[in-house]
Amino acid sequence: MRLQRITKGIADNISVEDVKLYANISTTTRDEEIASMLVSAINKVEDIANISLTDNSFILYSEKKCKSINLYNLPVSAVTSVKDAVTGTELSYTTNYDKSVVYLYEEADVIVEYTTTATQYNTIQF
Repeated sequence: MRLQRITKGIADNISVEDVKLYANISTTTRDEEIASMLVSAINKVEDIANISLTDNSFILYSEKKCKSINLYNLPVSAVTSVKDAVTGTELSYTTNYDKSVVYLYEEADVIVEYTTTATQYNTIQF
């Protein structure tokens, strides 16, 4: 499986100013760089902990035929499309109660597009 993050969000409850205060930085000359590092750090924590601290969009590519596929960076807010990786046609599917698993009616190589929503975790604890 290969997971591609389409959109990257920044957490609502941690800002560049919070990072600058923590690191004792008073200038604004490197704010863009700090913001970029903050987004990268949050994305890494999300990937390791398998949770979403921000709203994101993903594309998950299966590398072999499967009947079900687990989604990552929970919670999933919506599965926007499930397509056959070879033909590009939409496939019939269902999900479990929390949308963390997509079940296919037929075994196939798939491309799943989905979105996640930020959890209520305190971002700073991560």
